Amino acid sequence: MVFAVFDTLAVGFFSTSSGFIYGHGLTQLGVQTLGVIVITCWTTACLGALLFAIKQITSLRVSKEEEIAGLDFTDHGSNAYAFKENFLASDENSTTSTLGLAAKLNRLTKTKEIS
Repeated sequence: MVFAVFDTLAVGFFSTSSGFIYGHGLTQLGVQTLGVIVITCWTTACLGALLFAIKQITSLRVSKEEEIAGLDFTDHGSNAYAFKENFLASDENSTTSTLGLAAKLNRLTKTKEIS
């Protein structure tokens, strides 16, 4: 979003016909700044209305139990990061070299935990 605002304002700064730097005028920069303000207000209003409507229909948050358990279990029925435990458990027995990492990945691929 920051780059979109910069790109929009850059037209007001660098336009060769009516820009602030090359065209020596503030008109185009003012128009571009007004455009950024209007779009920001429109987006904020639409997002606020949408979130208000969703909140009236359903909850925007999950329950405390689902949050603690993790949404990967409650929504998908599996752990999204199961391979992480295998990496941590095998770290004590292997080196940190590239060969050690390749051996870990090979072992996990053979057990079908990573495809």
